[in-house]
Amino acid sequence: MKNQLTIDAWPAHASSRFRATNQIYFSPKGHLIHQSAEKSKLPPVNKPRFLEILEARVNKEKAKFRVTEGQPNPLRLQIYREVFTIFIQTCVYYGPLLARIKDEYESYLVHIQDQLKKLQPIRELLWTVSQECENRVSSMHRQENKEIKKLKLEKKALMAQIARLYEEGNSLTCEVEHLTSELEKKADAWRTESDGRKLLVSEVNELTSRLKEMESLARAEVADDSEDPLKLRIALEWVINF
Repeated sequence: MKNQLTIDAWPAHASSRFRATNQIYFSPKGHLIHQSAEKSKLPPVNKPRFLEILEARVNKEKAKFRVTEGQPNPLRLQIYREVFTIFIQTCVYYGPLLARIKDEYESYLVHIQDQLKKLQPIRELLWTVSQECENRVSSMHRQENKEIKKLKLEKKALMAQIARLYEEGNSLTCEVEHLTSELEKKADAWRTESDGRKLLVSEVNELTSRLKEMESLARAEVADDSEDPLKLRIALEWVINF
């Protein structure tokens, strides 16, 4: 291909083709002719033949191996590498420099691949550790879910027990209030009965004292009127009736 093709100075060879900026031009007969903006546009410049051949080769190889654009693909890299090699071989003046640039890229890619190979065990170890961590985290989550479920059941049971104790407390409070009221009533009754007993005892003591006094008086009168049985009888009846 190096002996068959020459690299055109594209698009440098078309640098003299400017787009028309006016819409009036001289005809071959020397007349001024008005032309629309669409007609005044110059036709596009065709690509060099060599560039078309390289692009066609790239498209053919990509279609052959079903390579698509997007994510990095080593097969697509190989296709462009081969096309770039052809381009270097065709360049007479820039070929050696481009070849050195390509060699530097290739050397650096080999270096990167070696580094990746060295890092592969570390990547595998990291993957293993990551899987173990995920398994442990999943196990911990399952255990936590079981514990949370157990705690929820215990909480529910405790809440039911608290509600039952609260009801029992309310019942006991009502019973205590009732017993307190009954005790207060009985205390009032006992105080009233005690006061009555004290009053009755006081009255009995007073009557006893008065009775003793009257007996003493009666005895004294009996002693004075021992000769009068009628007076003695009257005094005795009076004491008895009192």
